[in-house]
Amino acid sequence: MNIKTKPYDPSLLLRNDEVILSVINEALADGDPKIIATALKHIIAARGLRISDVAKDIGVSRPSLYKTLSGERAPLFSNIINIMNACGLVMIAQKNHAQENHQVSQCTD
Repeated sequence: MNIKTKPYDPSLLLRNDEVILSVINEALADGDPKIIATALKHIIAARGLRISDVAKDIGVSRPSLYKTLSGERAPLFSNIINIMNACGLVMIAQKNHAQENHQVSQCTD
């Protein structure tokens, strides 16, 4: 018996803003640029945006954006912010409760 399958598309699970916000917040909290880029790639797809349109909106070439979203290159911080804006998202900082008991000397200036 032959079973035909289709490729898995995670963007299909991103059906509402609550799920999208959860995904991008977890990716940002993880801090791995490849995970952030992958999350943004799926959010772009879930929003029904075209990569070429997002690239034009943020001022980069389509091939460059593809490389960034594929994890082939680490995304620039400015590109992360711009991609999020193109998806209707903003980045907001909050206290890292996991580090409450650790003294951060470089932030004392």
